[in-house]
Amino acid sequence: MSIENPSNVVFDDLSAAVDALEVGVEFLEQAEANAQRLRWAIIAMHQAVQCFMVTALKGTEGTRPLDQKRKSVKEFVRRLVGYSARGGPFPSQPQALDRFLKLYAKVKDASPTGMGQLVTSKAFAAEREDDRAIEKLNELRNTFVHFTPHALVLDPASSIGPLRSALKVISFLAFESQNILWSACPEEMEGQTEQLVARGGRSLDRLSPVYTAVT
Repeated sequence: MSIENPSNVVFDDLSAAVDALEVGVEFLEQAEANAQRLRWAIIAMHQAVQCFMVTALKGTEGTRPLDQKRKSVKEFVRRLVGYSARGGPFPSQPQALDRFLKLYAKVKDASPTGMGQLVTSKAFAAEREDDRAIEKLNELRNTFVHFTPHALVLDPASSIGPLRSALKVISFLAFESQNILWSACPEEMEGQTEQLVARGGRSLDRLSPVYTAVT
């Protein structure tokens, strides 16, 4: 079905995060009947974690989630300082997003270059199990996104830990880090996110014994 005269769609970091979380949870629920849907749940949840990390890190100037080693970022900061001093056209921000695991390291960093933006800001206190799980989530996502001609044998039970940690990181960033300001968003978005995290957790609770029994 075609859509006549579609309006422009606006994407921003937080709406993209909530949207990816919603898709990921929907695929998790579908995976209760069809394990093939785990592929899409992993891809969507990876995207959700990344978007929430970007939102929590961005601050006012928006450079924390970027790869600080890129010359484009340094040039952006230089031009920004020049704009403040001389006036003139505001420089466009380069799209040099840091890699997923580097963003994850930043949300664990309480310093001003990481999560330490406000007096109330909190960094994610990861357990070793979380670190392993998030690394596994990233590995699985990369395998699925850059799928080569081969058969991937995935133990479904091995995806439970990465997906649980994904929800844990999202929940912390959304509701405990104090770096995501829901007051500036549509009022239903915060409640929607809370409900999605809870739905995802319940789905994993149902999946866990089924997949464990199979293996």
